[in-house]
Amino acid sequence: MGAKWTYTLLALFAFVCVKAQVNLVPNGSFEDIIICPDFTSQFSGYTAQWHSANSGTPDLYSYCATPNEYCGIPNSYNENLIPIDGECLSGFFYI
Repeated sequence: MGAKWTYTLLALFAFVCVKAQVNLVPNGSFEDIIICPDFTSQFSGYTAQWHSANSGTPDLYSYCATPNEYCGIPNSYNENLIPIDGECLSGFFYI
C-alpha cells in the first residue's frame, strides 16, 4: 500500500466535483401555491408538490387569504401566526 494507492486515491479525488447543498424538500416554505386557501383543511391541491399522506387534514395559511378567514396570516382561527420565511406556512390543529 505504498505510493501506488496514494496516487490512485489522489487521482480519484481530483476528478470529484464539489457541489453546494441540494435542497431535497421542494417548495419547503409553501411559496408555490396553486389556489389561495379560504378555509381550513385545504392543503392537497392548493400547494405545489405537496399532498397529505393520509386522511389527516393539514392546513395551509397564507397572506393572500383575507384577514377574516380561518386561514389568514397573521390572524387565523386559533392563534396569531407569522411564517419564518416567505408568505405561507402549514400547520395542523388538534384537540
